[in-house]
Amino acid sequence: MAGCDYVGSLPTVGVVKALDLVVKWRSVNADIRIDKICRFLAGKGVKIPEGYVAKGLLLLLCTPRSVVVVLLLLLRTLLRLLLHD
Repeated sequence: MAGCDYVGSLPTVGVVKALDLVVKWRSVNADIRIDKICRFLAGKGVKIPEGYVAKGLLLLLCTPRSVVVVLLLLLRTLLRLLLHD
């Protein structure tokens, strides 16, 4: 949602907001989570590009889950430290 080499960012969604949304829906299976978050954002007026959910799912399938979780937690911690200083 905040963008990477494979999937572009969504308007008004930065790294902190993206991480907060992923954490909010962490109990939902990853394959459903992206769709739920995109539907939530669309309901808030964010334009979701065609095929965005499919690209996100492909990225999840190609990246080991443990790597994604660790990177998200590290990034979240770092951002919170930087923003609170």
